[in-house]
Amino acid sequence: MKKLIPILFVLIGLCSIDAEAQKRRKNKTRLRNVEGMKYLEFSGGVSGIGYYGQAGGGIYFLDKMSIKGNVSMERGRVFDLNIERIVGDLQYGYTFYGIESTLFISLHVGLTGSFDRAKQSELFSVEEKINFGALLSPEVALFILNNLSVFARSEQRLMFKENFGRFRNYTGVGIRLNIR
Repeated sequence: MKKLIPILFVLIGLCSIDAEAQKRRKNKTRLRNVEGMKYLEFSGGVSGIGYYGQAGGGIYFLDKMSIKGNVSMERGRVFDLNIERIVGDLQYGYTFYGIESTLFISLHVGLTGSFDRAKQSELFSVEEKINFGALLSPEVALFILNNLSVFARSEQRLMFKENFGRFRNYTGVGIRLNIR
């Protein structure tokens, strides 16, 4: 527990930095999801075959509109095979609902690509494959500090080739740090 205290102080210090991108036109202040705001995010959760971890970042290029990229690693089992996937996404997001600059609901659409690898077993011989597809992802974000939020999302992917499932779902929670 004593080791976590310095980390918490650093995290709180980073989150208290006031970004210039938070000032809105006409001298009105709006605290979230504005043009020029950049962010880093880390998340994890369950997938259709096991679990995943994800890291990424993005930028709001207009108020309420963002573009982001994510990289994730997924591990799980299908039949007697241990499956590993490295997944990359490019997403466009639109924040369509916000409650007093605290709670936001967004919808993301984008393209996804994955590198699928199965560990061989006696019954199956599976090659390593690359697959592409599209994704749709609703998200709910709650700001807990000025530049720190937690979020929950469910990403549904439709893959063009059927490598252990054409539809893939990733549901998880994460933390987002807004930066200049």
